[in-house]
Amino acid sequence: MDPINELSLHPNPATTKVNVTAKRLIREISIMTITGREVLNRSGSNRFTETVPIGILPKGLYHVKVTTDSNTSQVLLYKTG
Repeated sequence: MDPINELSLHPNPATTKVNVTAKRLIREISIMTITGREVLNRSGSNRFTETVPIGILPKGLYHVKVTTDSNTSQVLLYKTG
């Protein structure tokens, strides 16, 4: 877990799904291309862990923006195959 953002993303790199874990309740997860275009948005179910299916995304590098009940953090995700 990233000590600064209190956020974990695994597996990374990922192929079909990614698990997002936070120390605070997850409100929203947004996945954006490296140029900032949003390609996936998912409202959280107010849990500490969310599984996000990413199999439909082309391989490449993405920003994953996670909004919790106290802040917003971003991490990089590498999507393979």
